[in-house]
Amino acid sequence: HDDAAKQCRDLSQELVNLRGELGK
Repeated sequence: HDDAAKQCRDLSQELVNLRGELGK
């Protein structure tokens, strides 16, 4: 399940990055 947790964190980070791009 550690792998799933890592993927969740990665996805969350991608969303944060996308929001930052849109916020420009």
